[in-house]
Amino acid sequence: MFPNRKILLTLAALIFAFACMAQGDSRVLWTNTFDENFFKEQQVGFSSDSRYLAVGYHKGNVSIFTTDSGNVVRNYLLHTSHVFCTKFRPGTSVVASGDKEGNVILYDHVADKVIGRIKAHEKAVTAMYFTEDGKMLLTGSKDKTIKVWDAATGAPFYTMGYRGANKVQSLYVEKDGTTVVAGLTSLSNGLRYFDMTTGTETASHSSIGNLEHFDVSPDGVTMAIGSLNKEVYIFNMKRRALVAKWEGHKRWVTDVSYNNTGRVLFTAANDNKVFAWLTNTMKHMPVFETKRDLKIVKCSPDGKYLAVLGVNEELTMLNVEGIEEEIKNYRPPVE
Repeated sequence: MFPNRKILLTLAALIFAFACMAQGDSRVLWTNTFDENFFKEQQVGFSSDSRYLAVGYHKGNVSIFTTDSGNVVRNYLLHTSHVFCTKFRPGTSVVASGDKEGNVILYDHVADKVIGRIKAHEKAVTAMYFTEDGKMLLTGSKDKTIKVWDAATGAPFYTMGYRGANKVQSLYVEKDGTTVVAGLTSLSNGLRYFDMTTGTETASHSSIGNLEHFDVSPDGVTMAIGSLNKEVYIFNMKRRALVAKWEGHKRWVTDVSYNNTGRVLFTAANDNKVFAWLTNTMKHMPVFETKRDLKIVKCSPDGKYLAVLGVNEELTMLNVEGIEEEIKNYRPPVE
């Protein structure tokens, strides 16, 4: 007796699933679990050379990990409250970290020296962004403001106010150097534009709401947006228009990250999965799965590493070099 077609398909799907799990495990370079110092970070930061990753915690400390091995090269306690955001200043060993009380600290992890302290906001710092040249630091907060600072000295430049949202999730400065794009938690109009020199809001998009985080492609043309609607919104920056909605995750999409080429987009969601997508075809494949909700996914500047952070106090580093070809050759299991 030969097994019927349904049994054969089921066995094939199981074999493929185990193969994917094994492949996923082979991508894992290291995992660090923090039983007593959990994090609810909004953002983590890679150094420009992709050698280091900075992560903050609820006790007020920041750790600097080596990307390839997960060794802690620096752990410093400078904040007195939960650290929500960490970012490397481009081209330097300086880490900016923002906390629950609205403070930003600039710390050189190689020199082991604080180079600046800023009382940036009256409430938690929930988003940060360095301009590509590293000259300006942008911070967003629950206090209804977005601010721009001199990244070298911490001196204030500009302030922008917003309404109708709880907090800033993501920030970006367009190529003109004066237009700030902000992602805000709001049922609608979650994507907004500001002129930093005047502090005024210049545009918003009512079709985009329930925004979690966004990321902009390296060429500055396309923005990917994670949403509570379980979809990934694709937004054309030049046309300022929503051009596509990608579906694949079963629960809300919490974070998105382009790789260095912009041809691959990584997404994390509260269905416990990370997907990798080909941006020109929308084809996607699972690259990581865990037992808890995932909150952060961040690809390194060289495109070789992917940091994944979940609510189970686990930080995992994946090797995603060559992922583009893997997606092209991927065949989903038969259901």
